[in-house]
This record gives sequence, structure tokens and C-alpha cells, in this order.
Amino acid sequence: MYALVPVGDVVTVATSNQNEKGKKTEKYRGIQNQGATCYLNSLLQTLYMTPDFRSILYSWDYKEAEDKFSKEYCIPLQLQILFGCLQTSLRNKVSTKGLTSSFNWHSNEVSYQQDIQEFCRVLFNAIEESFKAIEKPCRINDLYQGAMSDYLKCTECDYERINILEFLDLSLPIHDPWNNINNSSLQEALENYVKAEVLDEDNKYFCETCDKKVRAVKGLLFKKLPDTMIIQLNRFTFNEYGNATKINDKITFPYILNMNKYVNEDISDKIKQTDPHFQDLQQEQVQQEENLQINSQTAEEIKEEDQSDKTIEDQQKVDQEAKQAQELQEMSERQAMGEEDIDYSDPMNSVSGPKKEFFYGNLDDQDQIANVVYNNQNGSTGGTAVPTMPPSHKARDDAEILNEIQTDIQNYIVQGEWVYYLYSVLIHSGGVAGGHYSAYIKSFEDDQWYHFNDSTVSEISIGDIEEMFGDGRSTRNAYLVIYKKLKLKESTEKLEVDTDFRAVINEEEIPSYIKDEVEKDNEEFREEEKSRLRMEADRKEREAHITLRIFAKSKASEESTEDISSNKIGPSDPLVKVVEKKIDFKNYHSLKMAHEEAYKVYELENQGIKLEDTQIRTYNVGLKLLKNSFEDKQDVSLKELGIDLRAPIFIETKKPDEVFDSLPTEMIPLRYYLWKDSIQSLQEQYLDCQVLFVNQNNTVGELEQEIIVNMIEKGTLQEGQSFENVVLYTEKYFGGGVTLEEIDGGDDKTKSLKSSRVDEGCRVFVDFKIDSGDTTNWQKEFEKHANRSIIHFNNPHDGPVDQWANEEYKSFASTYENTLFMDKYQTILELKMQISERIGVDINEFRIMKAGIRYEEIRDLSQTLVEARMQSESKVFIELGKPKSSGSENVIIYEAHFNHQEDNELFIYSDVLFEVSVDKECSVRELKQLIAQEYSKKFLEGEPIQRDRIRIRDKGVERLGKVMRDGKLVKDYGLCRNKVYAMQLLDFEEILTDPMEIIVVIREWIPNGGSGELTRKKEILLNRNMRYHEINEVLKNLGIIPEEENPEDYDICKISSIMKFMVEDLPNQKWTPLTANGGFDQLETAPFYLRSDGHLMIIMNRRKFNQMPIIKDESASLAVGSIEDANVSKYDKFNIRSTAHTIPFIGGGRANNAGVTIKVMDKKAQQEQELKKQEEEVKRKEKEDQKDKQFQDRMNEFALASQHKEQIIASREIEHASVQAADSLIEETNAVAPDLDFLGAFDDDDY
Repeated sequence: MYALVPVGDVVTVATSNQNEKGKKTEKYRGIQNQGATCYLNSLLQTLYMTPDFRSILYSWDYKEAEDKFSKEYCIPLQLQILFGCLQTSLRNKVSTKGLTSSFNWHSNEVSYQQDIQEFCRVLFNAIEESFKAIEKPCRINDLYQGAMSDYLKCTECDYERINILEFLDLSLPIHDPWNNINNSSLQEALENYVKAEVLDEDNKYFCETCDKKVRAVKGLLFKKLPDTMIIQLNRFTFNEYGNATKINDKITFPYILNMNKYVNEDISDKIKQTDPHFQDLQQEQVQQEENLQINSQTAEEIKEEDQSDKTIEDQQKVDQEAKQAQELQEMSERQAMGEEDIDYSDPMNSVSGPKKEFFYGNLDDQDQIANVVYNNQNGSTGGTAVPTMPPSHKARDDAEILNEIQTDIQNYIVQGEWVYYLYSVLIHSGGVAGGHYSAYIKSFEDDQWYHFNDSTVSEISIGDIEEMFGDGRSTRNAYLVIYKKLKLKESTEKLEVDTDFRAVINEEEIPSYIKDEVEKDNEEFREEEKSRLRMEADRKEREAHITLRIFAKSKASEESTEDISSNKIGPSDPLVKVVEKKIDFKNYHSLKMAHEEAYKVYELENQGIKLEDTQIRTYNVGLKLLKNSFEDKQDVSLKELGIDLRAPIFIETKKPDEVFDSLPTEMIPLRYYLWKDSIQSLQEQYLDCQVLFVNQNNTVGELEQEIIVNMIEKGTLQEGQSFENVVLYTEKYFGGGVTLEEIDGGDDKTKSLKSSRVDEGCRVFVDFKIDSGDTTNWQKEFEKHANRSIIHFNNPHDGPVDQWANEEYKSFASTYENTLFMDKYQTILELKMQISERIGVDINEFRIMKAGIRYEEIRDLSQTLVEARMQSESKVFIELGKPKSSGSENVIIYEAHFNHQEDNELFIYSDVLFEVSVDKECSVRELKQLIAQEYSKKFLEGEPIQRDRIRIRDKGVERLGKVMRDGKLVKDYGLCRNKVYAMQLLDFEEILTDPMEIIVVIREWIPNGGSGELTRKKEILLNRNMRYHEINEVLKNLGIIPEEENPEDYDICKISSIMKFMVEDLPNQKWTPLTANGGFDQLETAPFYLRSDGHLMIIMNRRKFNQMPIIKDESASLAVGSIEDANVSKYDKFNIRSTAHTIPFIGGGRANNAGVTIKVMDKKAQQEQELKKQEEEVKRKEKEDQKDKQFQDRMNEFALASQHKEQIIASREIEHASVQAADSLIEETNAVAPDLDFLGAFDDDDY
């Protein structure tokens, strides 16, 4: 984007080629998001785009550490592989699975966002540990590590205490209401960060030298700045209520950062700027010294003293700086040699001057730093020379920004070498509870800025950076900024920028073993691309498949002498018969090919018709109308012509000496209707339709003339009807009804049909007025139609014997062949009386029901057809029998047996057990009692059963539905005629009253190779308000999660469609950890929305899953907690390991409150871990085998018991079967399996 170019003695700025903003680039590769690893991706891209870091990483040789680390757990190696893929891979996005596996991370770690600053520190430490393991120095600290002095100085005795603190990054507070800090720029935050604090009044410091509490000054000074400086704009803090919050205020930061004024500052000078009282003491001390000198000196000495008075203060400053530099050098040497810290508080160790205390430590570990930062008082920037960004978000021109950068560089390099330029901005979008990270990074190769957003990389302009300052409203703003020190020329008398410097890492620097790994991955990618292209070609071929509907005249029509021209084909020409054939084609085939194929299929050559005597035309199937031909379009594809299954075509034929009728594209078919006194309805089957082809550009008057001419030709024009009194109407739909509307109001007959909205297929109603004020027949019919209901009904005397039970018969349209025309304000009683006359049955001897899904009986005979929602065309089903009273309904009862087989079906339904008449005010407990009595009478020979052992549920297609709660009324669950319920006969008594309780079916998926296996199904009782961690306790208590397993290792998912469910699909399900979001999500909220009974839930021990060699296609989107599978890359095949979290987190993403740890494992630790897992797997397998054997034994007993039960039922249906035979069978059944339902004899908790 910008480069420094020498022009004479002036440094100028040259812009690189500007590309389209937001344009995707293929120069750099993106990184896939594993679920919530956008923060990791942003940091890794920044590190990769830092040439020094990449060079350091490539210098590490895995061959030296091969005996200490396996490839899977070696962090530097996996980072090398990742960088190698980012640099030379053929893929446009790479995966971090190999790297996160080397961290010993499990799916939990990649499913939660960590703080990017904390992760950066932990990553550097982990890499450093790996370098130390092979006794190789790690130069990362040289690149990022700086040092500062945490000082405290007594203002009375000059006692100083200095702690030397090292840092890898700076965390600058933005807003701290407790300490009156409210920074608006990075420079202001930096000034407040190093601003000294005066300890006075109640906060005085106890000085051991003075042996009293004294006034003191404390603060921070930079002693060493790194080459690459990471600065965090700490937008995450706590508000006055103690709640975590994000600050979205505008915080500007410069493109060029001048740090010269902060390097090697003098403590005394810093204190003088901060504490006026200390300045007074210093002046008083200097004045006393001057007075003593004046009393002992001669006049000449006084004169010389006056001449040198101006240099005293400067000389003191130089001496002080030299002294501090020497002390710092000695401390660094002792630290490098590993010497013990020297106690400078001991007077014996003091050489001269005021006593000092030194402490070597790490900035990240010191509580004093946080105290200093948050105790600083707000103030001005102290006249800092570093300019701030513009005060508004208004986009600036790139040239203006580049000129500012040029000016700043020229001004700052004359002050010193500590000048930095911005090259990376890490952006956070969202709040403390959720968010997304991306990065703006400047390339050192072409000076272009890029936006790295997970798998997408796009070009941006330098002006886009200013949009990340924040504006107080948007949650998308800069969170971390990274600066690089300007490269200066060597061996020059003055500081000059090295404009020829280009930090480019060539492929030659990549270790050979990394090149080999990347090449293997590239080879896999080539094979995948070949496979993908083949699949893409197959997909396009499948999508190109179409079925053509090709129509032609039948042979019977050919024998007719009737003229069959295009404007004659229609419903009014009964002699013209059309046949249809379907042909499979490809949409990229030409019309010519379709024409030739249709010619062959209809065997027109055998009929003596030549190909040139045929043509293809579009065809309106409903109106049986030929439409446009395709002249001069024989070579155009079917797709371009819009021909497919929904756009049928017609192969038209002619005699050799004839010419095809040409139909201009402006010609459209119109249907017009003449009035007849026999018309009963406006439905098409009751009307006499005539078809006329007209030009859409014709006027309304011309249309009237064409209709009159057509009527004369057909002989339908009657006396008194003429062009002068013809009226044309079209239909107008509004408010769910239809009315007549005269075309253009009958006033302007010069308007075209197109402007009058008369289009293809439009229905035109033709009528004639005798007087201008007359109401035409069509107008009267439409008025009637507005209040008319057409009722279709069946005749119960026709059709099968058991019409009600015959669902197929009830669904046939032909069943409702009887029709009544009624006013919609007539009552149901009037309708029933008319039906009674038609079928010859008294109105009290048949029931009338609305045809549909439920076939509910209409019992309120006083309501109108409108109130009964029987307008327009409605169907009613007539059933012989006495009508039911308005207060009771018949319900149908099935029995549902819990299915213990391994298939997907949860319940096995019996045939219909019986029907029960239920009053609408009946309670659920009363219904249970009715069912218990009926069940006992019909199947248990009167042996009573407890009603609380019965569970009543809706009978669903895939699963049992809602459980009817005790204490509720049956009508609360939508009671209607022939409502279908399923009853479960339980082995225990159950009373459910809480509407928040739900019953679900649960199974465990054990991924032990292949697609794995599912344990047997179990019904459990949960509460909709339960949190995820509470499910743990339930599953543990029920024995579903074994005692030796950790419930927090389990994930859970909901199966949306049980019938379509396959075990092979489980790896791709959306798994949710049972401790998701700290266990605060409820079952009735996302992602499960468990608000009703009967759902199937699957649990899985993710540690067992990690042992499966299942790989997921990287082209698929990754959901949080998803299981991944595909032949993508060798580096994606590493299993995910778990580890503990240690670092607290505030900010960004789904917060993991525990932090993150990267664990370095050597080979010995890895082998011990794998051996332990193998032993656990063997024990688990033995236990499962034993359970499977017990389960199979009980299944055999259950099958035998069920067979005997069926024999009992069958024997009772046979009239000549004796009671003794049935009793014998019952005794035999009880001897084999006393519990027919089988659940009680087998302890579920043991399985």
C-alpha cells in the first residue's frame, strides 16, 4: 500500500497499485474456523505475515527433536506445517486441526473463544519450551520482549526502589471510572500508562531510611523496546455494577508511532514533571549549595561560577543517565550469569549515592503494574509529539493518509531510532458474551493491506483502518494493534530509513521435510479436485436432465376431415384428440435434437410424414392451445428456450403442399363465454368456453368485432345482439371474492388489450345490453355467485360397506359426486334437509362431517354455512347412524409398546384396541379410568389394573407425542370426534401434573469403529427448565452414564427426524457439550427447544469419539461441537485431546471462564496416555459384551411371550375356541415369561 522511496535527501511515500476494495485475493490463503477459533486464526495470520517470526520458526529443525516429540504433539512442527501450507499449499484455505491437536486441545477448547492477548503469551511460552527441549535458543523473545522499570522514589532522602519488568505486550486501559481514566487515543493511553503517581496524604509511603511515612513518587519507565510491539486496547472491563462490559468508544491510533521520548527517561526528570513539591525541594537544595560556595570563593571564582551556572543542571542530568545505564548493564550481566539478586538495601552493598532496590521479574506476573495503571490520574498528553488520528470517521483519501505518513516519518527519525509503523490490526466484533475476530494486515511483500477473515482473504485500502477506531455504536472495532520498528540504514552518520529493505521469506527457507509434508497434502488436494470435478460434472449432468412432455394429434384426429389449425384446437373441438409422450432429455440439447427425437417417437415417418413437414410449437395443456413456433431457433438449447416438464411442446404436422400457420409472438389465446340460461355455476365445467387468438396490441373495440365475427361463423349470434350493444367483462379478484369488471369501463374502446391488462388465458364474459341501465345476465350470476356455496357430498348407499374406515375411499374426489348449490347464509339444518331428500334418509339417521383430516361431525345445526366455513366448494362426508350429542366425542385407543430393538422405531403400535365415548368435561384421570376398565374387560378377563399405570399420549407418525397430564381436562388437548390416542401400560404408577416435565427417549452412541453402535432406548423424565449440568445428574443417577465416567465428557444432540435418522449421520450432528455455556442454557431454549414429549436424544462420550478415525469434509461448514470427517488433509487427521484451562478470560466470543492452556507432551507421556486408554477400552468392551448377552437372552424370552400373547388374542376371536384352551395358553405364557412387557424382569440400570 505504501513504500518508502529515496528521492535525493528526502524520504517520500510511493503507493502500490490500488485494487478493488473488498476483492478476494488468491495470493494469500485463509484458515478454516473449527467452531470458535477465529481469534486463533487472526493471530496465526499475523504471525505468518511477520517475516521475522516466520524465519525464526523455519530455523527450528524437527530432526533434532524427533526422539523427544512425535509429529502429532510437536507444536513447532505443526506450526511449521501450517505456515508451509499458508505459503505453498494449493488449497485456498488451510486447517489448524494439526496445530490444536499438538496443544492437547479437545472439542471444548475449539468451541470456546479465548482472549487473543492471553493466547499469544501462552503460545510463545509453549514454543519456547519446545525450543528449550532440544537446547536451542528461541529468538522470539528478542523479537517481542521489552523491559521497563517499576520505580518508587522518596522525595526526602532520594531512596529509590526499581523493579525491572519484562513484557511481551502492553495492555492499555481505555476507560476506568474508578480512577478517572477515559482515554480517546492510543497516545493518551500510553501517556497515562507511564504517568508517575504521587503518594501523599493518606497514601504516603513508609521509608525505612527516613523511618517515617514520607511523600514519594512511583511509576513506570521504558528501558528497552522490542522490535515488534503488541499493544492491546483494553476494551473489556467492569462497569460500576461489577458487570463485564465492552467499550465501543472511539479510540484512535497512529500509522506511525514515535516512542523516542519514552526510551531511557530519567526518574528525577519524570518526578520533576509530576511533583511540584519535589521541584521546590530540589531548588532549595541547589540554593543552599550555591550560598555555601559564594561564602568561600573569591570574586574571580564568583565570576567563573556565574559563567558556568547555565550548564550545572545539564551536567547533572548527563551524570545521572550514565550512572543508571551502568547499573542496568551490571544487572543484565548478573542476570545472564544466573547470579543471586543483590540486596541493595544493605548499606554494605552500596557503593555510593542513594540506596536502590532492584527486582528481576516478568511484567505479566507483577501485581504492582496493575496498581500503577489503575491508580494513574487523568491528565493531558504532556505535549506528546506523536500526532493522533483525525477526530471523525469520515473516510479520508488514501493519498492524504500516505502524505501524513511521509511527514511523520521525516519528523520522527531525526529524534531517534525508536519509530514504529502499524502493520496489523486485530478486530473484535461483538460483546463480552459473544463475538468474532478478524485482522487487517499489511503485507511486507507488496505493501498492500488485506483483510483476513477466517477462510476468506480480501484486499482493503489503508483508509479502511480508520473505520476500526470505534464510534460508540458499532461493536466492530480494533482490539489489538501491532507495530514494527522502522528498518534504518547501517553505517550512516545520521538516522535514515532503509528504503530498499523488503522482508520476503522465500520458499528456499522452508525446511525440506515441511516441503515434503505440504507436497503430500497438495497431492491429496489434486486427487480431491479431480474427484470434486467429477462429482460436479455428474451433478450438472443430473441437473441437466429434464423430462419433455411432447404432444401430437392422435391417429383418430388424422382420419377426421375437421380443420385442425392452431386456432381450432380447443375444448370446443371434440374430434381433435391429443396424445402425450414423455422423453428424457438434457437441457443443453438443442431444439433440433428434441424435434428429431419427437419425430421418431411418434413414428411419423411410418405415417408418410417427412421431417420437414413437422415443426415444434409450445402447447397450453389446460386450454389445449397451440402457441408460438420456434422459427430460426433450431440450434438454441432447450434451457435457453425455457422448455422443460413445465413447458410442454407440440409436434405439429402438415401436408407437403401446405404452409404452417405462423403465430406472431403478439398473438395470445383468449377464452370467452356466452351466457346460457342453464348455467349453474362459474366453474369451468359448467360454462361454454370458446377460444380465440387475438393480437395483444389490438384495441378493445377490435376485440369486440372479432368476437362478433367468430359468433357469426359459429352461428351463435342471436337476434337483438350486435356490435353496438356488446359488453365485455373480465374477472376481478379482491378480498377473497370475485366480481365482474367491464374492460376499461366500457368508455375507451381505443385502448390496447395489453394496457387493459387482458393477457393470455384471460376469461372474457360476453353479454349484450338492451338498455344502457340494464343489468346483464353475467352481472346477476356473479352477484349470486358471491353468496353461493357449492357443496359436494357422498351417497352412503354407494361405495364399500365400511365407508368410514376406508381412508382411500374418503380421499377419492369421485366419492363426492353429488352437488348442491346453496346460499352461504343458509343453515346446516337446511343443508341436512336437502341432503336427506337426495339420499332418502331421515335427518336423524345420518351424521354430516366436514371432509378433511379429522372428519369432525358438524353438530350445531343452527350455524350458517359461512360460520361453518363451508363457502365456495366444500366437501362433506355422510355416515349413516345416530348423530352424537354436542357434549361427547368418540376417541380411538391404540396400545404403544416400547421397542427395544436396535432399529429406529421407538414404539410398536397395536391394532385399534377399542373406542371410548368421552364427555368434553371429562378429566384425564377419568379417561384413564375408562381406558383401564375397557382394557381389563377386553384383554385381562376383568382383572383390574391401576389407572396410574396408564399413560395417554398423542399417536404420532414418527414418535409418541404429548403426554396428557393428570389434573387437566381432555378438551384441553383438542378433543374431537375420532381423536386417536395411544396408551402405554407401565410397570409402575405415574402421576404427571407439572406441565414443565417432559418425557424423552435417550440412547448412547458408542463410536467403536465404522459408524459405531447405539445402546438400547430408554425413556427418562426431564424438566424443560433443566440446565445442561443438571442432565448430568439425572443420567448418572439412572445409570445411563456409568459410575466410572465423567459426565462432563459427554455431548448430546437431538434427532430432528427419527424416520430418516441413520447412525452414519451422527458424526455430522450438532453436538452440544452437557456443560455448554457453563451449564446455564435450559432445555426449552436453543439449541434443543425441548418443549414437548417424545423427542429422541443421543449422548456420546467425546473421549471415545476421539479414538475414531473419522474425518470430515472441510468444504462443509463447521458447527460448534461438531464431529469432523473427510479426506481433506493429512494435517486434519489428528485427534483432539483435552486439557485443563488456567487463564482467566474477559471478552470476545463464547467466553470460557477458565482460560486456556497449551500443554507440551513428550513421547513418554503420550505413550502412557494411550496405554491407559487402551486398557479402559478393553474393560468397556468386556462389560458391553456381557450386557449384550443378557439383552439378547431377554429379547428371546420377550419374543416367545409376545407370540403366546398373540395366540391368546387370536383364540378369543375364533368363536368355537374353548375357555379351557385359552387358560392353558395363558398358563404356558406365564411359565415362560411372567412379565409380558418384559421391562420389569430386566434391570435397565444394569445396561
